[in-house]
Amino acid sequence: MILHKTKQWIAAFATVVILSGGSAAAERRPNILLMLFDDMGFSDLGCFGGDTHTPNIDRLAEGGLRFSNFYNASKCEPSRAALLSGLFHKQAGIGYEKGIETGVTLGEVLRTAGYHTMALGKWHVAGNPYERGFDRTFGWILGCPDYFRADLTGNAGFHKDGKPFKVPQDYYLTRLLADQALEFLDDHQAKNPEQPFFMYYAISAPHWPIMAPEETIEENVPTYEAGWDEIRRRRFEHLREQGLIPRDWKLTPRPESIPEWEAMPPEEQAFEARRMAIHAAMIQEADKNFGRILDRLKQQGELDNTLIVILSDNGATGMETRRRGVCGEPGSLWFIGVGWANTCNTPFKHYKVAQSHGGTRTAMVAHWPKGIADPGGIRDQRLHIIDIMPTFAELAGADYPTTFNGKAVPPPDGVSFASLFKKTASDFERPPLYFEMLNNKAVIDGKWKLVSDYNRPWALYDLEKDGTETTDLSKQYPELAKRLQEMWEAHDREFPNNERRAWKEHQRVPLEPQHLEPFGASKRSGGMPASGVLAEWHSTAVSEGFKGTPQWEANGAVIQLDESRFRADYGPTDRFAYSHMNGSRLDPERYIQIMVPSGKRLSGLDVNIYSSKAGPQKAALRSNADGFAVNVAEFDLTRGEHNRIEADLSACPQAAELRLYLWDARGFQKGWLSDNGGTPAVVLKGSE
Repeated sequence: MILHKTKQWIAAFATVVILSGGSAAAERRPNILLMLFDDMGFSDLGCFGGDTHTPNIDRLAEGGLRFSNFYNASKCEPSRAALLSGLFHKQAGIGYEKGIETGVTLGEVLRTAGYHTMALGKWHVAGNPYERGFDRTFGWILGCPDYFRADLTGNAGFHKDGKPFKVPQDYYLTRLLADQALEFLDDHQAKNPEQPFFMYYAISAPHWPIMAPEETIEENVPTYEAGWDEIRRRRFEHLREQGLIPRDWKLTPRPESIPEWEAMPPEEQAFEARRMAIHAAMIQEADKNFGRILDRLKQQGELDNTLIVILSDNGATGMETRRRGVCGEPGSLWFIGVGWANTCNTPFKHYKVAQSHGGTRTAMVAHWPKGIADPGGIRDQRLHIIDIMPTFAELAGADYPTTFNGKAVPPPDGVSFASLFKKTASDFERPPLYFEMLNNKAVIDGKWKLVSDYNRPWALYDLEKDGTETTDLSKQYPELAKRLQEMWEAHDREFPNNERRAWKEHQRVPLEPQHLEPFGASKRSGGMPASGVLAEWHSTAVSEGFKGTPQWEANGAVIQLDESRFRADYGPTDRFAYSHMNGSRLDPERYIQIMVPSGKRLSGLDVNIYSSKAGPQKAALRSNADGFAVNVAEFDLTRGEHNRIEADLSACPQAAELRLYLWDARGFQKGWLSDNGGTPAVVLKGSE
């Protein structure tokens, strides 16, 4: 395998001589600008069949190339590791939240070749960009910043050139990144205009929490009032018309868990149309602000000799594990939901983290007036995010090292696609591709793909005839399926280090995302949600002793629920919990309401309550069985600690709802529920 990769690398440098007319130094080397979207689906750009307003990127596609068969590693951090190193993420040392422990980064390779290197935005691999080959840096290491509020960035603190950076109060994250990119470009132009540059521009959009300027959201709402069924059909047709997919491909059916749009109540349709409008607005804002960067490059006379590559780290996410606040507003936490994620990933099935094409196949656009021979062309050769490193290194005339900082460096797993800028290259060679994330796995060899998602059996697809993976051929070709499975297992065994094994043993097998109703109990009763009903116990939740969908409601109060537990953590009929419930500054008469499923008997309630040093000192439960007149259970709380209360309700009259009160010595309610390092925050115990 290593010998094979070494031959590929030698061949790549033969190509750069041909492209440059004799020598890599015969012409000025190109600047390189890589724009990485986060969680953007295959059909989200206008130039990839979408309805999103992306005129700047669309113009780049018209003057450049679209790559319709591009793969990623299906999740934020593994894709970034593969992109930056040219290695499969397992080879790079990536388990789940680790760094690039093997190999070198694009920044290190290109800086050694004489490039000025800049990294902006989301890093999301261990370590820091200024320690991995980048001269200028701005952004955050990991996490999901609030797009409007600097005080809610969580663990995503901003840094600039290795020092903490105070974000202005009136910022919008996407605009802020463009501001910093312009500053970096101007600074470089003033100091070293003849030196080529590499800019890694990794934006957060359209990753959750979904937020955008209100005027851009409103501009997009009418488009999505047509609903996800119609939008998905339109996108499928546009992809065919644009020549990005074959006309004989089938559109994957809408999953059963996603309701038919026309069957949904009008208020739910209105909510969902706005939710997708926010997603589209985030991409539109990204395009608009990227247009500012393109304008600056044109003003500086650098646009024609800048290779611009635009791609996404994975497909749209179907995950929706928690909700907080009003969708789209600063401080909120909402996802686009599985219905729209299915639309964003048109024509494919499944989502981010899955190894089906909805998770691993995304759009790529390249623009380089001085280097692309047929503007407006489409390339359908199978490429992978690991191919970025060898391609950029080749075009930069960079020597990929065999050692770096005293450590041996493996040859890249990727192959250069620089030749595709000049010709269609029907002889382009693609070694097998291997995929794995959270026990979802796949291998592609030639036209055949073997894949297993959501702990299901291996399925075999002919990608030439069935690129949307609709017809499983594993029973028809069992020997072929067996050979591909053995290939995947052999590749997996190449990385047997202890950390890798430990990671595999603790991976959570994800469930296929399900549609979650946006309004909870009050929606099901026919009306809009009551004021203060900001979150519910999701339909994926289960409780010990009975299945149901108990709702958490705040009686007019600002309650924030952060659901971080997956059903797989506890088993399908065990328990379920929210990890945090922030109920600070509540009116003394307000409470947290616990709805008991109809016909079920609640025999107990266990709760973790963390009380800060100024937090609650008392907790009490009351039941509707006696009109909430008396305390069913009462507890003293210790401030500054996690308090575990266990209420035995077996002797109490059957209740349809309970109310949980938390208050301090003054009678003001404050505090939150916490998972306390893995112990469930809330466990309902019940019986039929």
